[in-house]
This record gives sequence, structure tokens and C-alpha cells, in this order.
Amino acid sequence: MGLTATTPLLLALAPYTWVLVVANFVAGVGVEQAGVAWYSTLNEQIPEDRLARVYAYDDLGSYLALPLAQFAAGPAVLLLGLHATLYAAAALILLATLAMVATPSIRALAPRPAEPLPASEDPVPH
Repeated sequence: MGLTATTPLLLALAPYTWVLVVANFVAGVGVEQAGVAWYSTLNEQIPEDRLARVYAYDDLGSYLALPLAQFAAGPAVLLLGLHATLYAAAALILLATLAMVATPSIRALAPRPAEPLPASEDPVPH
């Protein structure tokens, strides 16, 4: 997730299209890897009867954060200037990622062992 900090950082330091395309591709691969891990973790750690509610809150938070950040960007540029706002955005992304990684309960997450299927539901005949 911290790879997404490269976009505002590169916009401030080297706003060249080819550099941004490569950086965003790499960041996008990283975001997708994190997304797979996130949804796998939700499915493993959240009880089935609460999973839909957790997904709903997760989506609400994700979809609400984007327009709020875009709304705040304009006033931030007017207040701080373009480069300072881009540096602040990169720092905020990195700090949020580091806070997540530094949380002991997140670092302690481990996949649950797979439960064997009953013989009647086993997809592979023996």
C-alpha cells in the first residue's frame, strides 16, 4: 500500500508521463496484492453471519474517503502550495501504511488452517 505514495511524490519531483505510468503500474500491482490479502483476511477472520455488514462498512469507508480527499486537495493547495500538498499526501500515505504494519494485532494475523470437507462434499473422488 505504501507504493501508492510514489504518485504524489513523483508528481512533486519528476512529473514526467512515462515515470508516472511506470510508477502507477507498480503501485497498482501492489494495491491489488494488498486487496487480495485484505479480502482473504476478511473471509477468514470475520464470522460468516457478520461478513456482509463488515463488507458494507469497508466499502462505505473506501468510497467515502476518495471524494473527501479530493475535496480537501483544493483548499490544501491554496493553503500550503502544490508541492507541499503533494509531499504531505505522500507522507500521509506512508504514515498510514506504517501505522497499519506497526499494529501488533495485524502483524499477528495468520491464516486459519483449512477444515476438511465431509466425505459427501469432497470434490475429488478417492
